[in-house]
Amino acid sequence: MELTYTKHGDYYLPNLDIPAKEKVPANRYGRMHGDYLKKNNWAAYNELLFSGRLNRYLEELGEQADKMLAGAFIVMTVSVGCWCGILNYVKLRSPTCSPPGP
Repeated sequence: MELTYTKHGDYYLPNLDIPAKEKVPANRYGRMHGDYLKKNNWAAYNELLFSGRLNRYLEELGEQADKMLAGAFIVMTVSVGCWCGILNYVKLRSPTCSPPGP
C-alpha cells in the first residue's frame, strides 16, 4: 500500500480512505464479542474496524455461536429425554426473562 500526501498550508497530510461500512446485523453473541474486543483487545478491534472487516467478523462469529447453542439443545434433548430441560434452559438464558421464583 502506497501512501500519497496532499499539501494543506505548510503541512503534508496523508490521503487516507476508510472503506465503506457494511450493514451487517450482528446478533447478541457478535455484539458481546465486539464489546469484549473493544475493552480487552483494542489493537485487534481497531485493525478489524479500520480494515472494514469488523461487522462481517462479528456476524460470522455470531452465526457460529448460534450453531453451537443449537447443538447444545439437541444434546440436552437426547440426554434428558424431554423438552422441559430445554425450555427451562432457554428461560434462564434469555435476557428478557427473569429466573423462576420460589
